[in-house]
Amino acid sequence: MMSSVTSRRGRHPLSAALSVLLLPAAAWAAPAAPSDDPALLDVIKVDAQRQPGKDIVSPTEAPASLVDAAALAARAPGAALIDNGAISGQVQYRGVFGPRVNVRIDGQGFESGGPNLMDPPLHYAPMGLIERLEIDRGIAPVSAGPGLGGGV
Repeated sequence: MMSSVTSRRGRHPLSAALSVLLLPAAAWAAPAAPSDDPALLDVIKVDAQRQPGKDIVSPTEAPASLVDAAALAARAPGAALIDNGAISGQVQYRGVFGPRVNVRIDGQGFESGGPNLMDPPLHYAPMGLIERLEIDRGIAPVSAGPGLGGGV
């Protein structure tokens, strides 16, 4: 009595020959590895002026209807405001918000005064007391302390 494996092989005698014939075609269709030869690499030259790493938003340019510093920060490019009520908002910068945005007032870090950031740090900076607002673009520098998405 023949086993099932033997009987399957007996049904398709050309399958092994066909796979051997198709193997070079598959290798030919594979993309070539990039060359590490410096003579073949393109030279890219960039001439530009370095942009400052901070956006500065001035309260004198803001409308009088803004209540706190969070509303002022929301006017910067890449920033938004998550409203927690009429006079309290959480800053969102390039999709990052909460404790991952390193909020400082006069260089001092602040934590939320309540659960779920219902009392965000910039709530303590009313518009009448703000001289300017600085936002570090991109990843916050190590010298600014912990903060994933930038500093406000």
